[in-house]
Amino acid sequence: MIEVNLMKQSDLRDLNVKYDSKFALESGKLVFVIREDEELAGYSVVETKENDAHIKKYFCELKESIENLFCLKSIGSILTNFEITDIYDDTENINKFFRNDGKLDLSELFRSSCNDI
Repeated sequence: MIEVNLMKQSDLRDLNVKYDSKFALESGKLVFVIREDEELAGYSVVETKENDAHIKKYFCELKESIENLFCLKSIGSILTNFEITDIYDDTENINKFFRNDGKLDLSELFRSSCNDI
């Protein structure tokens, strides 16, 4: 089962060790943790300002485009719960499985259901 959640303090060590990075809880920055069958499978770093969100990093070990799309939909759903209205793709990774011109079309992203998998 694939899960996408906001990073908790308890996730910091695991993320930093597995991905040899320096993740931190910072104001205006959200880190999403992607898990498959309770094992780390990726992450996404999103910076927010007012009603805008910029995806700065997206890394997912899941190989199927549909699995990546599920993760992106989950991230988008959480962001819209925070009243984010515009989501921008500042990476080249997302364009590989969800075509965009730097700004994600939310109506297109949520066009089909999360039962896609």
